[in-house]
Amino acid sequence: MAKSEYIIRGGVEGRERLRILARVMRPTTLALLERAGMRAGMACLEIGCGGGDLAFDMARIVGAGGRVVGTDIDETKLEVAAREAEEQKLANIEFRFSNCRESARMRIRFGACAVRGHAPFGSGRCSIKNAASVAAWWSRRVGGH
Repeated sequence: MAKSEYIIRGGVEGRERLRILARVMRPTTLALLERAGMRAGMACLEIGCGGGDLAFDMARIVGAGGRVVGTDIDETKLEVAAREAEEQKLANIEFRFSNCRESARMRIRFGACAVRGHAPFGSGRCSIKNAASVAAWWSRRVGGH
């Protein structure tokens, strides 16, 4: 993908911007995950995971008996996220290169799916329509294990 096609700044610089946003949003995000019923043992997917901050929190919530898969189209951010997960000793998390459509085709049953607000900007990778379709598709496949 040409760098100019992706409207969110990529790479390490983009990761740092996402880290700041995640810190600001963390209290309300954790409250939302609790209200949504995320619990130990669930399998969860985050589409458009960026640097992995939400996926890290999800991995802590689901614990060793659960699993989190984070997907994104920025390979640099995925590499940084995988390294940070290892540093944080989060063995129940993996990161995959995948756009939102490909993520919806995974042959894994998830109990929760997160599509962050920054993902559906209509960049051609995950439009609002695609993000809504993915979220609706996952909501019909609730199972968690």
